[in-house]
Amino acid sequence: MAKRPYTKFFHQDWCSDGDVGNMTTEEVGTYWSLLVRQMIDGYVPVDPEDLMRDLHVHSVEEVKRLLTPRVLKKFEKFSDNQTRQFNQRLMEVITETDQAQQRSSENVSKRWSKPVTSPSLESSVEDQPQFDFGPITRAMPRRRKNGRVEGWDGGLSLLKYISTQEEYDERLAAVKNYARERHGQDPEFHISFNNFMKSEWVRFVPAGYKPAAQVKVEPKVEETVTYKTTEEQFLALRAMGKRLEDPPWFPQATDGEELVAQRASMTEEQKAKWLKAYLENPNQ
Repeated sequence: MAKRPYTKFFHQDWCSDGDVGNMTTEEVGTYWSLLVRQMIDGYVPVDPEDLMRDLHVHSVEEVKRLLTPRVLKKFEKFSDNQTRQFNQRLMEVITETDQAQQRSSENVSKRWSKPVTSPSLESSVEDQPQFDFGPITRAMPRRRKNGRVEGWDGGLSLLKYISTQEEYDERLAAVKNYARERHGQDPEFHISFNNFMKSEWVRFVPAGYKPAAQVKVEPKVEETVTYKTTEEQFLALRAMGKRLEDPPWFPQATDGEELVAQRASMTEEQKAKWLKAYLENPNQ
């Protein structure tokens, strides 16, 4: 198989694994070395002789000493090839990694090798949208029984039937909602990924959920403010940053008694008329 340049490592899964917590330092090193072999080749050989190089020892006896029951417990043999074994959790991560790399490669290939077509022909071809299912698979709680994940492959195969962005967003919302509900619960009683993607996801779509495409953004309605007096309106406009000259009813330091009396005698109607005319043509 092609060598992958990287494999994701979920440190929280590692730290919360009770089996790893019970291992000695030597067992942890052995376990990690076997996982690296699986990351590279996709499997771990059963024959101790094939593992001497990976475990940095020089005899089969030393390999057998390092392969303690706690280490061997983390691996199982392929049903169709008893000479190879694998770690189930790492197999899932490898599958996700390979799928992501394949999608990336296909997207690049489409981008650079897409044939030039006439508008009429191009408009008749509908490309299948490409989705990154990583957020769904990472959020989905894994049902584990006797140390094995159940129904994972079936769930992965059902993801390909998601054909629109709305469907993708809805499934992701359901998975995240289910994950919150099952947080801290026994993995043995989780819904398998296969059954979840078949039909159970419907029960976990958040109440009132709407896909982003269906959420209407209502236009902002500006509130109409009613002022009791024209002076109150004028002061409010100034407070909002409008550069207004002093209105004729404002007293000035140079005013004589007659002018002071004239300003004070302006009616509310006269003030409103002046402010309206000024706002419509401030340079008049």
